[in-house]
Amino acid sequence: MYKSLETFKIKPENIEQRFRDIFTYPPKEAYENTLVIIMETLDIINEVYPELNTSVVLSKLKSDRIPHDNPVNIWV
Repeated sequence: MYKSLETFKIKPENIEQRFRDIFTYPPKEAYENTLVIIMETLDIINEVYPELNTSVVLSKLKSDRIPHDNPVNIWV
């Protein structure tokens, strides 16, 4: 993934390192930082490709998340 990101001409600032760092964060912080990167990416898309409609993606990202009833604990 990181090698692919390095080839992108247009991307959020320092995205390669930021994605690497996410794997060292606690789950909630990792989620929040991933969301920030996604929002920055959508901002870039809106700026570079204004003809694309990202409103559906934005509405899904802004909707409330319902915790899973029986989540898998991968941190054991």
